[in-house]
Amino acid sequence: MKNFAINYNSNKDINEEIIEKIKISLFNNFPDCSIFLFKDSVGLKDEFSKNFDILIVLGGDGTILRAAGAISSYNVPILGINTGNLGYLSSIELKDLEYAVAKIKNGEFDIENRFMLECRLQGEDEKLNSLNDVVVLKGIVPGVAFYKIYIDDKFYTNIEGDGIIISTPTGSTAYNISAGGPIIYPNLQVIAVTPICSHYVGIRPMVIDGNSKIRIMIKERNEKVYLVIDGNIIKEVEYDGEILIEKSDYTCKLIKFENYNYFSILKNKILGTRNIEGEIYENRKA
Repeated sequence: MKNFAINYNSNKDINEEIIEKIKISLFNNFPDCSIFLFKDSVGLKDEFSKNFDILIVLGGDGTILRAAGAISSYNVPILGINTGNLGYLSSIELKDLEYAVAKIKNGEFDIENRFMLECRLQGEDEKLNSLNDVVVLKGIVPGVAFYKIYIDDKFYTNIEGDGIIISTPTGSTAYNISAGGPIIYPNLQVIAVTPICSHYVGIRPMVIDGNSKIRIMIKERNEKVYLVIDGNIIKEVEYDGEILIEKSDYTCKLIKFENYNYFSILKNKILGTRNIEGEIYENRKA
């Protein structure tokens, strides 16, 4: 490997001390490598990024989400190093840096291809990629918005409420789970459609095929409605506007090592349950 990029959250490594540690580790293991530095994902969308062998992302989940959206079209694997609070998407914690670089040098790692969504507004050419979710959400003024949802050009339902979450398996443990949506194993090729505070109690979250095409129409609103991609407000959606969502042509490539355990991470970082195998059973016996 010759070309490494480091993208960091400028609020997490103000003095760039962690970046220096990463550089030293990379040069010790790859003496002839080149290292390119990016701050807050600025410039990652440039075509030059296709030359990177690995993008190291330093920060929390939000930093990884922004980087993934920027670089996904170049098929560059991401090594996430957690310096945030949760680090659900991260490959390693900072203390495991030397271990991870040595494993990469020896080719002892796997790449998980995470399903992504593509979103655009009807009548516009710009396509946006999402690793977590596409959310259509009204503002804070009391009241509701009215949405029509079509799946594969077939009418699914009307929703009267705060909004709709269209989630990938990766994003199923984000806003989706808070709104009562299902947890989905990350390597499945499916999409979750979850209403936010629907006035119709019969409208429940639904899991659909990953190749489905979703169309959301804004029919009425008492407040502004926004398109939110991976937690970032993109733009306001006009009355009678339509949002088109489908599987992206790209995937997010996350580097994982042999000790990666999805269920352990899920329990520790999302569910907050005990992680010692057999602990509850043993306690009951006692």
